[in-house]
Amino acid sequence: LVLAWRYPVEQPGWWYLLGTIVLHVLYFLLLGRSYTHADLSVVYPIARGFGPALAPVLGVLLLDETVALPAVVGIVSVVLGIYTIYWWGNLARNLRNRAL
Repeated sequence: LVLAWRYPVEQPGWWYLLGTIVLHVLYFLLLGRSYTHADLSVVYPIARGFGPALAPVLGVLLLDETVALPAVVGIVSVVLGIYTIYWWGNLARNLRNRAL
């Protein structure tokens, strides 16, 4: 409250604040719903890795940013890690269902 009083948010900042609030509410709602349908060991890495993988892509598409080769390698590594975790989670679930 002290910071808001000393440094008030100007008009464009309120739109960013509102957008951030909406995104976080959606994130927590969808994260909770995801936990009801899949294991924590599958949902959590996907949820945490999706943002860092998506941010550079949106930066290139929307803000005309450039991404250096080491960053591209990092982005691809994160995406492959997410896919691998998803694949292993589905494999484990399918193996459990067959055993029943």
